[in-house]
Amino acid sequence: MKKFLFALSAVTMAVNVNAAQLEHTNSMDVPSPTSLPVGFETVFQKSMDDPNVLFYYGAKAFENGQHDEALKWMLEASRYSFAPAVENVKHMVHHGLGSKANREGVVDFLTYFAQPRGAESADVFAQIYLADYYRGDSCVWLSPEEKATCVVEGSAEPLSATDLEKAYFYFEGAAQQGDQRSQYVTGMMNILGVGVPRNVPLGISYLKEIADNGQPNVAYIIGKIYQDGYWMVSDREIANTWFQKAISYSQHPKSTLETAKNFEAGVVGETESGRISNAVALYKNVLDSISATEEDKAEAAYRLGLIYTHYSQYRDQVKAIYYIERAVELSHTSSNEFGVKALVWLGDKEASSDLTLAVNHYLEAEKQLLSLPLNIQQRHAVVWQKLANAHASGQKDNMEKSTRDFAFYMNKYHRTMAKTHIPAKERASYEGFSAFTFPG
Repeated sequence: MKKFLFALSAVTMAVNVNAAQLEHTNSMDVPSPTSLPVGFETVFQKSMDDPNVLFYYGAKAFENGQHDEALKWMLEASRYSFAPAVENVKHMVHHGLGSKANREGVVDFLTYFAQPRGAESADVFAQIYLADYYRGDSCVWLSPEEKATCVVEGSAEPLSATDLEKAYFYFEGAAQQGDQRSQYVTGMMNILGVGVPRNVPLGISYLKEIADNGQPNVAYIIGKIYQDGYWMVSDREIANTWFQKAISYSQHPKSTLETAKNFEAGVVGETESGRISNAVALYKNVLDSISATEEDKAEAAYRLGLIYTHYSQYRDQVKAIYYIERAVELSHTSSNEFGVKALVWLGDKEASSDLTLAVNHYLEAEKQLLSLPLNIQQRHAVVWQKLANAHASGQKDNMEKSTRDFAFYMNKYHRTMAKTHIPAKERASYEGFSAFTFPG
């Protein structure tokens, strides 16, 4: 009954009979008294060309909670550039209402509005959604609440197309219109060579505007690129200016750590005394930071231990041991190479006085090392050499066991070093920051 009333309303809205034409109709054309001069089917068909009618159907379906049906009608109405329908489609797509069932129609809608139309600019909303769709985001059609818990991997049915070149095209278009996330993504795609040939300087130019507007993580990314010489010549002085900018925004712990290393290395600062003093203060800031990662804190603690070991003005064995042991503690829950380094340092310290204790430290270092990637294992493979030498030195009265233990650990060392480290295919991220997720 409701559907009949909808249809009747549509007919009422669309019928516009020309009375003058009826009056002059030739008597031969006049239908019999049992039929109407204008049939229902004719008017109903014409009503389907009226965006007001299509909008009406969509609005009624939405009121009844029929979101798939509602979006279908709104998409039809939007084909006429009917502004209310266009706004409703964008609203429903944003909230994930009916998008899955009407995916093809939604993509057509977005594709049309993502292009400039005469004097009108391209629609940024359409560009961003299309960009995410083409980059392979299977969560793109969900509501904001659902997106927060969406798992991309393992989807039973792919909900998006993967075309990174198209994704870049639309992200770049939105970036040029000032959308900050699109500027970030466009910059990162250039830096990482994702969907576009790698162009680090161009990528940095996109990121600089965001970093200058108070985004510490983006300032850190720029600094790290210069610091490491990522696909460009390293310039630690320029890197330090970006780290300082990040620190000025939020006491950024990663930038603080990198700045401390630059002070210690003599990149900034004039006298050794002043440089090391600044480095110590910054390393301690990292240790006290509530937002620093355990690995960042472990590195800061380890480097403090070395400062209290090697620099005459700070030489203090008690403090050195304290910070080295702190680095080990910070590596218990999540192994990292600074925990390994700290354990080797402790082992070396005990090797001349308590070989058993030294071996225990080396064994703990080996345990952590085995949980780390191969390239880090190879970088610290000296652990097995130290274990081999320690066992050989401690078994002088048992040459057979000495030889066996020495061979066992040296074999581990050589097998590790003989392996070929094949880096994993570079993902769309840098220093833990995803190219597609704005680091707010």
